[in-house]
Amino acid sequence: MYAQFFERQELDLLFIVDCTGSMSSWIEAVKLEIEGIVSAVYNQHAGSIVRVGFVGYRDYGDSNRFEVADFTEDIQYFETFLGKIEASGGNDAAEDVAGGFLKANEQSWRSKARHAVFLADAPAHGKEFHG
Repeated sequence: MYAQFFERQELDLLFIVDCTGSMSSWIEAVKLEIEGIVSAVYNQHAGSIVRVGFVGYRDYGDSNRFEVADFTEDIQYFETFLGKIEASGGNDAAEDVAGGFLKANEQSWRSKARHAVFLADAPAHGKEFHG
């Protein structure tokens, strides 16, 4: 009865991930954690509209600099996309973190509840971020 007075809850959940070679030993664990987070969110918010997305970034000059899955409610599509992510490239200490965040901002955000999870092991370019 009270449900008719409340809007259906919506959530946009985006994962921004460093996919450079330095993440090679971690990328499978990262993907498992992402799947666990998505599963928990879907289970805890049954009946809500949950849209998930992914922005994987590497570095300037890498042949596959970005891997992007815009927001979707199709969990099977998201998991299939995520399963294909591999760590490669990034041949220096810093990575294109700013490019990853720029791609994140270009996604089709539409929910009032907007969350991003950032996973990385290297800093951004710029002397203020690393030596």
